[in-house]
Amino acid sequence: MTESLGITPEENFAKLIQNWNNALISYQTPIDFCGETSIFQVNGDSDSKSDSPIIVMSNRGFSLRKELMQMQREASKERREKMLPPRWTNDGDLCFLCDNVGQAESTGTNLLLDFNTYKDHIVVPNRYPIMRGHCLLVSKKHDGRNLHSALSLEYFDTIANLAETYGFHIIRNHAQAGMSIPNHEHSHVIPRKLFTDDGVEVLSYYPQNYRFLRTDYGEGIFALEGSRFDTLGFDRRKAIDVFQKCLKELDRNKIIFTFGYVIPKEAEGKNGLFLLTPHKKEDANRTVAGESPLYTKTIRAGSAFSYPEYMSFLSEHIYARGEFPWHNYIS
Repeated sequence: MTESLGITPEENFAKLIQNWNNALISYQTPIDFCGETSIFQVNGDSDSKSDSPIIVMSNRGFSLRKELMQMQREASKERREKMLPPRWTNDGDLCFLCDNVGQAESTGTNLLLDFNTYKDHIVVPNRYPIMRGHCLLVSKKHDGRNLHSALSLEYFDTIANLAETYGFHIIRNHAQAGMSIPNHEHSHVIPRKLFTDDGVEVLSYYPQNYRFLRTDYGEGIFALEGSRFDTLGFDRRKAIDVFQKCLKELDRNKIIFTFGYVIPKEAEGKNGLFLLTPHKKEDANRTVAGESPLYTKTIRAGSAFSYPEYMSFLSEHIYARGEFPWHNYIS
């Protein structure tokens, strides 16, 4: 993999995002899909240490997502029925992430980094982004929910390199808790700094009100204070092997989980942590997604948002802080 030395993540991100609009256009996504995104922060109880703010994104394009996805499926079906020649490898096959990979491999019009930057993954725009710069880290292979084999050390290194080099946070949603394409491994790549379409910074998307407390689980494993939910942080340099084993054990026991790679503000671009949050149960509507440990919520333009109601909803699906039996999964 490659890394730009001597250049800040902000500079690398600026170069990466220069081609973002053109890459998005290659998907035939409307250019103004997230042009009317409003980004704001909603605070909880200021007297409580367990009420972290939520970043809410009101997106006009969000309400068009289902319609555009259906149009995409119908267009693929029409191409097959008319026996038109394929535009690229995997043209319309299996799922639209396979289609994205085929387009990247054959034409490169949707790529933000060279196809061979990472061994097993590519970086492309999210076809239906929730904000400017929203990308996906996509497996080059359709894995069929074979998560256990996907959790390699190379995968975690790729996540960390992408986050640290280009100024992103990475969120990996479980197939039963928000992943829109359950059979093709992918992670959401979110800019650490959020901008409007004309380049004005709105918010710095860092974990807020969080403290990382030492635990009895070993060096480099921290409890996350500042969240209502049970989350552990794993230092990738000191506890990555424990993190990998924990994920595989959770997967083997059919425990739903969300994990992400974040870089605390004080770390200034380096020394990130993998944050892991177990879920109590499947979300039938797949709307819980990666709300913990990074609290974000996308709503349709004009919709209301209630902090208490939303936190109550999350509490139905995610273990409260101190509730999950970590000792069964970390030895």
